[in-house]
Amino acid sequence: MRYIDVYREYDSDSGFLLVTKDCIQTDKADISRQPNAKSFTMADGSFCLYPSAMDSAAMTLSLECSGSQANALASAVRFGRLYFAGMRAGGLTSHSPTDANYFSQINDNAFVGYLTENATVRILEIEAAADLFSVRIPLKLLLDSYGKPKLQTVPVLKISSLSLFGTAENFSGYAYKKGIFYRKNVIFTSETEAEIAFSYSGSVSGLKAAVFKNQQTFLNWDVSSGKYSGTLPLTVGENCFTFQLYTANSYYKHAYFQFVIYRNPSIS
Repeated sequence: MRYIDVYREYDSDSGFLLVTKDCIQTDKADISRQPNAKSFTMADGSFCLYPSAMDSAAMTLSLECSGSQANALASAVRFGRLYFAGMRAGGLTSHSPTDANYFSQINDNAFVGYLTENATVRILEIEAAADLFSVRIPLKLLLDSYGKPKLQTVPVLKISSLSLFGTAENFSGYAYKKGIFYRKNVIFTSETEAEIAFSYSGSVSGLKAAVFKNQQTFLNWDVSSGKYSGTLPLTVGENCFTFQLYTANSYYKHAYFQFVIYRNPSIS
């Protein structure tokens, strides 16, 4: 499953604005290629071809999303050029949160798609009760000088490392679903506190981080490049914490990590 984040150009520090996030790519990712060469039949009946340095690449992106996501996409159609992170196009893919090496990449890349005057974006209701829609977007893909679909760097908030109880977390132990990285396994402990630490090596200004449980915030940081740590109190039983990396604006896709620590009851 590939989660697609859609951006458009915007006058901000990053140069981009997040249109919507976590749409699901469905159907095939077929690309059609058409040469832009011009051919002529000469007066004597011979054939003449004027080749072009570039051809065109077209595809229809099929997405499954909610009503609010579909509305956000519909509102962005008029900009004519959108950026699709996480997408699969032919034999190429851009970074998606479900990729095994997702956190080894500081930035994400996105396909550049043009919506021409002949494009008709279709928004189809799949199931009203489930707030489920299908969006089909005909695209012309921007190509590089080698004829491959070009990938553009787009801004995404990512941490470099995360540790719990002094042990570095392996991000492969987290599963991504609906905008959150969930730790697959529960941590069992008899400790009354849990140490959490993370590092960030990016350069986003105004970045913040927080850890909360049951809508109560326990830790807060103003983040620049460096390492940060804190201590979380543990109650007996299940402690479900969410770590959030975010900014005050909507230019960036925020990062969420959820982990469960189960504190064993004391035995006297």
